[in-house]
Amino acid sequence: MPLPTEPIGSIPRPTELLAAMSAYTTGGISREQLHASENAALRETSARFERTGSPVISDGEQTKPSFATYSPSGLSNLAAAGVVIPFADGHPRQLTTLTAGPVESLGTTDDCGFSPFADETSTTRDTAFAKVKSRVEGTLMASNILKV
Repeated sequence: MPLPTEPIGSIPRPTELLAAMSAYTTGGISREQLHASENAALRETSARFERTGSPVISDGEQTKPSFATYSPSGLSNLAAAGVVIPFADGHPRQLTTLTAGPVESLGTTDDCGFSPFADETSTTRDTAFAKVKSRVEGTLMASNILKV
């Protein structure tokens, strides 16, 4: 039996889909037009995967807005109004914000990425704890504004 292999993760999107995603974000095309572009990218991605001989065919995450936000994507109580995270690949990712929901369910957390891959030098402990303190202070400010 050969070693198992399967694709994990995303495949770069075709330029046509990137343009459609950008146009949809700015109101230049309708949701239906975006879905048509997404479906075309999905068909083309699946066909290319099949041609590789891969035993597993993936959608390549073509329609996912971001690795950071695709699980809640499409929910009616979320908006693309959060922090924009620039990445070196030139593809920024924007976090979502909650627009409606029970205030009792709100909470905050730290990014926990202060020392990736046991890198203990790129972020100092002082910086990490300053970020934690900022989160605590921001949460208190939000609690006061929301009166919870």
